[in-house]
Amino acid sequence: MLDPDWEPAVRAQVLRSGPDTRQRRAGQRWVACLVAADPPGAAATPQYGGPVRRALPDRDRAAVFAACSDVPDPRQDLAVPCGTPHRSEVVATRPVLAPGPSATDLARQCDALLRRFTGMPDPTAGGRLREVADVVGWSSTSTPSGERLAVPAGSPVPVGATGTAVCALTAGGTTGRLLGGSLQGLGHRPVPWS
Repeated sequence: MLDPDWEPAVRAQVLRSGPDTRQRRAGQRWVACLVAADPPGAAATPQYGGPVRRALPDRDRAAVFAACSDVPDPRQDLAVPCGTPHRSEVVATRPVLAPGPSATDLARQCDALLRRFTGMPDPTAGGRLREVADVVGWSSTSTPSGERLAVPAGSPVPVGATGTAVCALTAGGTTGRLLGGSLQGLGHRPVPWS
């Protein structure tokens, strides 16, 4: 666990399976739970055939489930396998209630998360990576029926609105370089540029 308020961002599907009709007629009663890396079927998604338990602390195993994106803004949900060239890796998310944490508190929390996640003394790698700490997806219950409505970008966020805080690293600078692997547990190794 990175922080009790934050949830690790992982790309995975949880699938349930059970006996088919013939097996049920024969008296079989069982349920199997499967975890699959998401997005499924992508050619660059590494194969993973072991237990998921304790996979996140292991750099090589966790890369299969890492949440990487090929767009400059990690808040957009356009997942790609971390082994392909990509711009961003979302590390963690958390729900927030407006007014939410201040931008300074959010940046401080995100920096601490990134240091633990990457194992790097400087998660920006000397300015070649950029820390992103922002709240996205604000919505508010403002109708008599209690329906959730999106708060338009640039509009004031009403007290009590809910959103999602995002903590991510993105390829920074003007070099145009892309990442070619997960940053989890990188430590003192070089940034995996593509």
